[in-house]
Amino acid sequence: MDRLGIDRFAYAGISFGGAVGTWLAVNHPERVTSLTLICTPARFGKPDGWHERARLVRTEGIAPVADITAGR
Repeated sequence: MDRLGIDRFAYAGISFGGAVGTWLAVNHPERVTSLTLICTPARFGKPDGWHERARLVRTEGIAPVADITAGR
């Protein structure tokens, strides 16, 4: 946002994007005018699962992760 010259902004995030928004609001409250969190957990699980998903995306693309997510 700095690079775009935007000082204050509204933020909406889904799932992990909501976690990013939470971090922004906690660490830069003067910049976030409003915050919308959708399907965002208060905390995420252990990093092992995230590392496995990242590996899967790097090796096979987003489709397998999308299939797993849709099945939940």
